[in-house]
Amino acid sequence: MHILLGLLALTIVLAAMVQRPRLRVPGAVFLGAVGIAAVVTFQINPRYDLPDLSADQIVLSDIVFEQDPRLTTVTGRVSNLSEEAILARFTLDTRLLDCPEATVSAACVVIGEDRTAVYPDVPPGQVRGFTATLRFVNLPPIAGVLVWDAQLAEVSARSPAQPR
Repeated sequence: MHILLGLLALTIVLAAMVQRPRLRVPGAVFLGAVGIAAVVTFQINPRYDLPDLSADQIVLSDIVFEQDPRLTTVTGRVSNLSEEAILARFTLDTRLLDCPEATVSAACVVIGEDRTAVYPDVPPGQVRGFTATLRFVNLPPIAGVLVWDAQLAEVSARSPAQPR
C-alpha cells in the first residue's frame, strides 16, 4: 500500500513538473529530498535475513499452571535447539479440559481456551525461563478432573546480527 501511494505521489509531482515549468525546480528539490530520505531510512533500518526456526526446534518443559480467581500464570522453561536462530517469540495455545480421568482423552470436554505470546529471547542452544498470564472467562463447574493442555502454536526467530 505504501509503495502504491509513493508511486501515485511521484506521478503527480512529475506531471506537475511537465505541465507547469515554474514547478520544475521545487519538484526536483522535493524528489531529491525524498530520494535522500529513502536511502537514509534503508541504511538505518537494514533488512535482515531471518534464519529458519521451526516449532520442532523448540522444547517446552517444567510447565506449571497457577490459578487464582482472576488470572492463571503459566511458568516453565523453553529450550532453543536451533544452531543459528534466536527464539524471539512463541505463541502458546492453552486449553482447560474437564476430563473423567487425569489424562487427555476423547471423553474430555474443552471448558476454556486462551492464546498468549511469550517473548523469551533465547539464543541458539540455550534455555530460558518464561512466564505468561492467561485469562479464562465463564468457566463452568468441573464435573471430573481439571486437565491443562498447552501447545506451541507459532515461533518467530531473529538473526544474531539483528538488534532486539
